[in-house]
Formats: sequence, structure tokens, C-alpha cells
Amino acid sequence: MRILGLDIASQNTGWAVLDFPGNGPPSVKELGLIHHPKHWKIGRKLFDFYEELSSVIHKSQADHVVIEAPFIFRMTAVKALYKFHGVARLVVWEIKNTDLTEIPVSKIRSILGVAQKAKKGTSQKTAVRKLVNEKFGLSISETEEDISDAIAAAWAGFQFVKKAKK
Repeated sequence: MRILGLDIASQNTGWAVLDFPGNGPPSVKELGLIHHPKHWKIGRKLFDFYEELSSVIHKSQADHVVIEAPFIFRMTAVKALYKFHGVARLVVWEIKNTDLTEIPVSKIRSILGVAQKAKKGTSQKTAVRKLVNEKFGLSISETEEDISDAIAAAWAGFQFVKKAKK
């Protein structure tokens, strides 16, 4: 099974394609960032996001698309973030003729055991990055934590899909 994980934001959207073979450990096939310069107006960002995400989904050949549900820490970002999530849902419907799976951040971190593993003074986002780097032999930096969150979304999404099939 192949899963595309997304960590959507208005400036940097992390994405990662993970393969989950029936008899082996998962592997990261592709990963990247969809970046929008801060000075771009929202309309240009949304159009570019639509184009870039369409390309990623086509290339990925994923069986499922999983996103981290919006995590709102600043009310000023709410409207923009929901617009990007709406565009992602539209693109998935257009290309895959199905809806995407949306998983709350707290659930993703719980599935990965991050809440319990985060050391005092370490943010959970940093703990996710370190866990992903260790599990997959990667070297994702602090400036690329959106990618590690996308890997975590795909990893947790696999657990959701697996349960749904039972």
C-alpha cells in the first residue's frame, strides 16, 4: 500500500510518499516541500498550491492521501489554512475520485507514541522529526519539520486504513 502524507500550511506544505509492503517495514519513496514565498498574495499561493499538489498526487501513485487536520494556534491563520485544506480536498477528489483522510495532530502523535517520548524541554514537533529520522534513516533538519510531519501523517494514516479494512 502506498500513502501520501501531507502537512498543509499556507507557506510550506510538507509531503511524503510511504510504501507499506505486506511483509516488510515501511519505506519513504519521495518527500518534499511545496513552498510559497511569504510576499505572495493568497490567490497566487492557492493557485500554485493547486498546481503543485496536483503534480505530487499524480507522481505519487498513492492508494490513499492523508492530511494532518488543521492545528490552529493563531486565529489570524484560520481562514487561509482552511482554504488550503479545501484546495487539497478538491485536488484529491479530481484526481483520485475519493476523499482524503484527515487525522488530528494529537491522534497522529499518539499513534507514534510521541507524546510519551518527548523529553522535557523538547517540543513534540521536534520529537516527531527525531523519531522519523531514526525510523527511516533520514536527516530532516529543523527547517524541514513539515516534511517529518507529513511522514508521520502517512505513517499514522496507514494504521487508520488498516483498521478500516478489518
